[in-house]
Amino acid sequence: MYIELDEAIKISKGNFSFIYDRTSKPEIFLKFLEAESYFKINYIDFSHKIRVAYEATALHEEILNRKKDTRYLGKSDLEIEQDIISELSDLRNPVTYKKIWTKLTRSKSEDYVPMLKKYGFLKEHTDDYDGSRALKRYIRFIYDYASKSSHINNNLPEEYYPNKENGLKVIGSFHDFLCTYYGVSHKFDSTMMPIRDYYAVPKEVCKELGLNLERGKSLFVKKKNNRIQYYIFSSDNEGINNNQRRDLEIVEKLWEDNFDDPNNIIRQTEHISGTNNEYSFQVYSLPGKPNKLTEDLLANISMKDKRDIILGICGGIKSMHTYDPPFFHRNICPEAFYIFKIRNKYKALLARFDCSKDTSSEAAYTVLASVASNLKDTNKNTYYAPELFKTDFETCNWEKADIYSLGKTCIFILTGKNISNIEEVYDVLDIDNCEWQLIFAQMLSENPEERPDIEEVIEFIG
Repeated sequence: MYIELDEAIKISKGNFSFIYDRTSKPEIFLKFLEAESYFKINYIDFSHKIRVAYEATALHEEILNRKKDTRYLGKSDLEIEQDIISELSDLRNPVTYKKIWTKLTRSKSEDYVPMLKKYGFLKEHTDDYDGSRALKRYIRFIYDYASKSSHINNNLPEEYYPNKENGLKVIGSFHDFLCTYYGVSHKFDSTMMPIRDYYAVPKEVCKELGLNLERGKSLFVKKKNNRIQYYIFSSDNEGINNNQRRDLEIVEKLWEDNFDDPNNIIRQTEHISGTNNEYSFQVYSLPGKPNKLTEDLLANISMKDKRDIILGICGGIKSMHTYDPPFFHRNICPEAFYIFKIRNKYKALLARFDCSKDTSSEAAYTVLASVASNLKDTNKNTYYAPELFKTDFETCNWEKADIYSLGKTCIFILTGKNISNIEEVYDVLDIDNCEWQLIFAQMLSENPEERPDIEEVIEFIG
């Protein structure tokens, strides 16, 4: 029901963990989990699975209800269950799963009014003041949707057609219906639905990890061999913007169209696509729990660790600059890297390419507008080279601009401070290596032509 990322952080597998908390029945929870895990893959399979979950909860609650009846004294749960199933399978018997849910909820129909209004099952102006009639219609609708939509049928009424809009209405409303039934306060979040055996990490947990994922990206985990594995999911459906598309394309080219494998670049390991391509993701496998380059992280690691991180981020930039034809990142800063601690050593991966320049003749679009927007944003522009604020982009040497940004990022890693004045750098930079001081001074030169290339940087630092 839950996954422990570490001793302090536990996440729910999907939206329905409260079902287990209230029923103590893992088999029922797993039916909801299975329904969720199919949603973004296949709407028809989802419909079938949500019907199974609907029936399982109805059966469980009816068993509990009948145990209060003196006629069932001395009978075990299994015996009562068998009685109910026999009644359900007898066509002459009026008992159905829909009637079970109707009976279980009819005394508290008013409690369901907010949910019914939220999802359009009860209008504001109606004589159905307690919502009893609307609740009956809703219970019938959910079951009928799950039954009718679980088969291919082009003649279905629009409201029963297996698509994204209807599916979200069904699973969101059924979640809220069950929350009301069990007296649970919980908000349904479609981004938290599992995708196969990948489980979404909530945004607030990502923030605890220091991760500020850009638009279209999410952090997922799965458990394998008692070990937590981390993944970045990046949307690649038809509706993504050019920045997201550029991000995907750069990674693909660096890994697939390159003679040598790139160093320190996030790697795509799988593509997952759902019905009608409404949900489509590139999956990037991570070597461990991702961390961001923050002051807190840097304050607790050694100079050797910092050197390993610097060499790693330089390796990522080298993979871009030495590609034929080269890529230029155009947004190098601490936010552009994921940091991993693996067997007591630190590894850096470059993972944000949404502003990158593709210099190939096949590049069909530009993302330069995003660079211009970043330069105007005081929260994003502090790592950009000074000439970008006063130079025509058409004449800009993007390679040298990247080197300046890389220099500032390296200084931040070493000092925990965002510094651009080289004299100030010397004051706070606690390193005896004169060659290091020289290379950083060159990287931060006001004159782009005085800055070294990435291979020179690596030679000095390495």
